[in-house]
Amino acid sequence: MLLAGVLVPKLPDFAAQLAKVAVSGYWLTEAMKSVVIAASGPIRTIDPRTGVLMNMTAEPASRGVIIVVAHTLAFLLIAYSVMLLRHQPRKRGT
Repeated sequence: MLLAGVLVPKLPDFAAQLAKVAVSGYWLTEAMKSVVIAASGPIRTIDPRTGVLMNMTAEPASRGVIIVVAHTLAFLLIAYSVMLLRHQPRKRGT
């Protein structure tokens, strides 16, 4: 939740870059913004730092989809590995 910007909306640069890599929600949001911008045209928004009206930008939708699929595969691999470790046959002492 911290890296997603929920608890701390203005993250330091290092934490913001880490969030871009590690948090799937960022990539889902970027992919959705990209699709909406492609379908509807430019979306005007106000830059919170300067108060100037500007066009909203987004990462390419394909990049967001690739990152989310990679996260999903990594989490499934981790879950599978944990299940294999937990359900190994135990050797009984004789």
